[in-house]
Order: sequence, then C-alpha cells, then structure tokens
Amino acid sequence: MNYRFLYLSFFCFFAMTIYPAYSKPDYACPKRIASIPQDALNQQVSVILQTIYKKLDCETTFIPLPGKRGILEFNMGQVDGEVFRLKVVEKLYTKPFAKSASPLYHLNSSYWINPNSKNSAIGYSLGIVWQENYMKNQRGISFRDNLVMFHAYNNGRIKGFLASDKTVRTFIKKGVFKIPPVQKENLLSAPIHHYLKAEFNDFMAVFSAYVEEHKPFKALNLSSN
Repeated sequence: MNYRFLYLSFFCFFAMTIYPAYSKPDYACPKRIASIPQDALNQQVSVILQTIYKKLDCETTFIPLPGKRGILEFNMGQVDGEVFRLKVVEKLYTKPFAKSASPLYHLNSSYWINPNSKNSAIGYSLGIVWQENYMKNQRGISFRDNLVMFHAYNNGRIKGFLASDKTVRTFIKKGVFKIPPVQKENLLSAPIHHYLKAEFNDFMAVFSAYVEEHKPFKALNLSSN
C-alpha cells in the first residue's frame, strides 16, 4: 500500500512538471473606457471591444464622453483609455499610453453636404482632432456629438459636416436625414487604434494577440459601405 502511494505521488509530480497547471495571464484590467456617443462607428467598435474584454475576464465600463472630454479625462486619470483614436491624438495625451499593436479599423471620413443648401457653414465635432485641424481656416460650427450636428443639418443651420463615412451611411439607412447628404470630398483615410494608459501594457499585449488571432473587427471592415 505504501509503495502504491509513493508511486502515485511520483507520477503526479512527474505529470505536473511536464504539464504545468493552466494559470490566467497576470494583467490588470482597465476599469473605465471613454466612448464617443452618437457616433455609429465608435458605438459599433465599442460593442466588439466589450465582447473581447469579457473574454479576457475584464469587467470594464464604457463611459459615453464627447471627443474632447475623453482626451481631457484620460489626461486627468478619470478614464483608463479610449475606444479608438487616430495617431494624431498621441501628441495631445499628457500621460504615457499603450496602443493596440494592429489597427482596429481603417477609417474613411469625408465632407458631406446638402446639395440644395445655399448655406456655407460646415459642422464638425469637438474633440475629433483631425476635424478641428481641418476647420482652423474654415467657417464652421462645432457640435458636442453627431446627433446634434445632424439635427442642425436638417434645420438648414449648416450646409454640411465632417464625419466618418460609416457613421453617415449608417444614419442615412436609419432615415435620420430629411435630405440625405452627398459625399463631396474624402478628407481622411487612416488606421485607428485602441488606446489605454501605459500601466495596462500587459493587458494591451494580450488584447492585441487576441485581435490578431481572432480578427473580430473583420466583419466591421467588410460592412464599411
């Protein structure tokens, strides 16, 4: 009996050395992520991100914040990251950051207009850096989110607006516009990345590996039109 016990003990020890027990990767989970409200693309990416976070055992809250507020709260430490941003935002972050190894999506954005309008004012979103840069020498009106901007478009307050192509086409399909806007000029075509505080580097590495393996944003890219 003692020999059997010794044999079993030796076998278990030998098996453990060859097949070590699975252990969850040791990383801290982000708690709060800023998400731009009333932006169709941002919301679609948010849904995919929430699914990935749950698969990586993270209970993370996605907080709706206008673009400019998201940058401010990231710098103040009130949120741990943002759903996505273009590379141009990096110079506005005052805290060290980590970004996804691969782009989540390739963003196309344009100037959309009402072809019947005599107005010349252009609408754009506060906190969307490329839009603010473009509008520096233009006559424009800023808005806190797309839904307010689209309402101004419907009321004739602006001739057109700057927005991602996917967002505009989503809202056209929803019948939001009285007169569907026409794409006048493509202004931007660039990759977007997920951003977190640098303290979440370990999590971001696991997140990036998951995205590379499972390609959860593939369907989003295929349905970009």
